[in-house]
Amino acid sequence: PGGGFRILHDQVKTLIITFLRLAGVEADEESALWMLGKVRNPYMQRYTDAILHAQAQNKTNPEGTIVADFVARDFPVPTQASNDSGLGARTDVLGEVKTLQPSKNSYDKGNCQTNRPVNLRATQAVRSYRRRAAGLDQKYAQEVVGDGTNGQVGPFETALGEFYTGN
Repeated sequence: PGGGFRILHDQVKTLIITFLRLAGVEADEESALWMLGKVRNPYMQRYTDAILHAQAQNKTNPEGTIVADFVARDFPVPTQASNDSGLGARTDVLGEVKTLQPSKNSYDKGNCQTNRPVNLRATQAVRSYRRRAAGLDQKYAQEVVGDGTNGQVGPFETALGEFYTGN
């Protein structure tokens, strides 16, 4: 994000992580290994090796790596229908902080009441994660997904589906 929005983004992200930790939820920021324990070997090992190899060469991460703004583990989710005891389901959450500013790009998509820019941006983020998870499958689990045209869902895309997806 430009125009000072990187600072705002980082401040919002830090605030969310602080609130999560104060609430007793384990939260990590800028995690490229969010799928640890969710993707089996040898696929996870290939991915981890690629990250370590890139870091050894003073690169950030291999191309296509999905780095979540934050990952919250064992997060309480609002799935209670009638029990208001405070005990509900818990899951892992991938978090992306997105900042928007009024611009032609964000508000030029029709009626903003029906087609809210925030919802559009959230949908774009989810699609981006899915596309990139499928890319990780093609790169590190090619024997499972082939060239990506057979409709087979691989281990990284499956792991992504195990996270809470509410906006």
